[in-house]
Amino acid sequence: MIRILLLLTVVLFSSAKDFAQPADNLYWVVETNILHPNYTVVHFYNYRNVKVHEVRMQGVYIDIRNPKQRKKVDLLMKQFQDRTVTSSKRRKLKNRI
Repeated sequence: MIRILLLLTVVLFSSAKDFAQPADNLYWVVETNILHPNYTVVHFYNYRNVKVHEVRMQGVYIDIRNPKQRKKVDLLMKQFQDRTVTSSKRRKLKNRI
């Protein structure tokens, strides 16, 4: 009976972990002005719809209908994710010493 109960709890905890959404799941929103295309603002949001970062670019107009420009924004988001992951690892290492 104890083995069955133990097995059931292990299965429940492992399945709950599979349904959890990853913490680094980000998406972006591009803000531009069609009439005055002299700047672009890219907002990054996490899975809870909270803004985590903002990039302002002067003299740049991004049209997200263009696949090349979408890839550039995706690359910018990936660079931001990589930078935040490495900086959080550094903080954890400093706290351990």
